[in-house]
Amino acid sequence: VCAGILAVQLGQLGQAAEMYESSGRHDLLNELRQAKGEWGAAIALAEEKDRIHLSSTHYSYARALEAEGKLEEAIEHYEKAGAHRTEVPRMLFDAEQTSKLQEYVDRKDDAALSKWWAQYCESNGAFDKALDYYQHAKDHLATVRILCFHNKLEAAAEVVAQSSDAAAAYHLAKACEERGQVKEAVQFFQRAGRSNHAVRLAKEHGMASELRLLAQQAPPKVMAEAAEHLEQRGMFDQAIQLYSQSGNMSRALDLCFKHNQFEALREIADHLSADADPALLRKVGDFFLEHGQFDKAVRLFSIAGETKRAIELCTVHNVPISEELAERLCPELGQRGAETEGARQALLLQIAKCCKRQGNYHLACKKYTQAGDKVKGMRCLLKSGDTDKIVFFAGVSRAREIYILAANYLQNLDWHSDAEILKNIVAFYNKGKAFESLSAFYDMCAQVEIDEYRDYEKAASALNEALTHMGKARNAPDGAARMAALQSKIAHVTGFVAARKMVKSNPDEMIRRCHALLGEPDCEEAIRVGDVFALMIEWFYSQQEFARAHALIEQMRDRSILLSPYLDSEMIQEICAAMGVPPPPEGPSQRGGGQPEPGGHDDMDECIEGGDDDE
Repeated sequence: VCAGILAVQLGQLGQAAEMYESSGRHDLLNELRQAKGEWGAAIALAEEKDRIHLSSTHYSYARALEAEGKLEEAIEHYEKAGAHRTEVPRMLFDAEQTSKLQEYVDRKDDAALSKWWAQYCESNGAFDKALDYYQHAKDHLATVRILCFHNKLEAAAEVVAQSSDAAAAYHLAKACEERGQVKEAVQFFQRAGRSNHAVRLAKEHGMASELRLLAQQAPPKVMAEAAEHLEQRGMFDQAIQLYSQSGNMSRALDLCFKHNQFEALREIADHLSADADPALLRKVGDFFLEHGQFDKAVRLFSIAGETKRAIELCTVHNVPISEELAERLCPELGQRGAETEGARQALLLQIAKCCKRQGNYHLACKKYTQAGDKVKGMRCLLKSGDTDKIVFFAGVSRAREIYILAANYLQNLDWHSDAEILKNIVAFYNKGKAFESLSAFYDMCAQVEIDEYRDYEKAASALNEALTHMGKARNAPDGAARMAALQSKIAHVTGFVAARKMVKSNPDEMIRRCHALLGEPDCEEAIRVGDVFALMIEWFYSQQEFARAHALIEQMRDRSILLSPYLDSEMIQEICAAMGVPPPPEGPSQRGGGQPEPGGHDDMDECIEGGDDDE
């Protein structure tokens, strides 16, 4: 490159061109060709290898052509350079070829060129022609300016209405103001988005009814100035509204109390925030308290930091506590009302207690938990009946008493048809090391399998689980007696299961074992005696031994056992017909008889309410 520059200085232009070409400096080669007047070669080089300088090359060539007087060719290259909107009018104007310039503008149909020609016409007083070209260029401001200059305000208003041009509307508004057309000026200032000027005119000319509407669209500072203007003229309701919308709540509330504007006060109260003066918030809160609007009073007291007073109102007047209100009623540690951890915990407990009384159990659970009393939180959650949340809360709390409460609750659900519930019951009792309760649950499971489904095999399995977990409950009261009772139940149930399996293989042994079971004094605590009788009666019926079957039916009646849950009515009728006696009437049953009695479920309300001493 340096050698090429040196070659240029020495006049060796051919060698310089070769050096620029070999070094890849096509920009310098382009300049060299321009300097030599090789414009065709320069433009060709720019198009192929130096496109960044293509426009400037066309521009330089156009300047050269203009200097030579070749205007048509100069116009072509000015256009290729993208400079025709300014350079062509200048060139033709300098050459005093205005007619040719107008022809060029008309031919190109370009907005910038039309605007240039319009300005030229305007400067020479040809306003009509200038107006046409301004309209063609869609320069609405210039169009309105010329129309206003000639007092054609209606035509200018039409242009503003059709174009929605803010600058044009502003110019027309100023023109209307100068001519004393105040209402029209206000309208066009508003259309131009210059609400401050519209408000200024409304204030100056006593347009009070329009002032409020105009001020509502203005910035807060202008809105406050308009409110002050209305206040000075005794229009307090409108002034209050503008003060509140501009953010000056304190002044708005002062006017409400000073001039008894209570309807406006109620509207403003809904928009008050913590930024307002606490004393003013308390004053408004006291007003609502006196007028029985406790929910509004609670909101304002909570914002003002009067949390204890707000909670007391919620409790006494049953004001519903929402999630948002609950957060306001208990500020962060260190803030007013929660200066210490103990003070904040006391607030949380008060809120939780109030939520519980209102039946908002989920929120009460949350607040009890935040206060550190997860057990009371769980008791509230149990009252809600939200099983999914109860299971989740028990899982994350990892507390023995909570595990037990959750398991006790789940027992009252349809655990038999929902394996997930059954799994959680067992898991929670195990995690809570409540082996005695788990044993009782398995005992209940066994009874349900017998009473509801007559599935003695599953009952035996459940009783074995009950015995296993009862053995883990070392400190259980009467543990030995309960284990003995379970062992007795297991013996009776397994004995009956074994007897049922002998129906086909050894029916005589089956009959013997059934009679032996019926002779046991505590048999009815373990199995349903009606199932034992039914097993023997069905066997004798199948063997056509109607006399023995009928004798067993009579024994069932002697024990006051209802027949229908155990024996088919057609079978009973057939047996009685074979014996020549009428079918026996149905009678009431007792424990161990026909109707399965309710299992030993702990009452749900009892397990929820137990130990809940915060009322």
